[in-house]
Order: sequence, then C-alpha cells, then structure tokens
Amino acid sequence: MTGTSKFMMPGMSLMGSGALADAGTEIGKLGFKHVLIVTDKPLVDIGIVKKVTSMLDSLNVKSVVYSARSRIPRFPM
Repeated sequence: MTGTSKFMMPGMSLMGSGALADAGTEIGKLGFKHVLIVTDKPLVDIGIVKKVTSMLDSLNVKSVVYSARSRIPRFPM
C-alpha cells in the first residue's frame, strides 16, 4: 500500500458501569498490542484516562493518548 494509510475503527461500543472491565476482556480477545486513545483534556484531568491506560498496562497493551485541543473549523451557513 504505497502512500496509503489504514485506520481501523472497530464497530463495538461498550457502555455502563462494567464497561472498563469488559473492555479489557474484549481487547484481550481481539489480541490488540497497541492502541491510540483520542480524548479531551477534562477526561485526562479527572483521571478517567489513567484508569484506561492502567487497565491496558495490566494487559501488556501499549497505549498513546492524544488529548490536544484543536480548533474546530467553522463554516458559514
């Protein structure tokens, strides 16, 4: 694939009080070794992202967190 990038975005969403634990199970089933976490800064600041990265660490899954703020383009209506 010359000049082409591939981005996989799984179609599974987990929600609810047990979602973090279930996410670890699902990540294990899928065999992921590296993940990119895209989030916003407030979730980093209140520790939610740390819970996720700690869970990933316990599964030996390397993670990178992207939480930089970028300007949302505005288009005239």
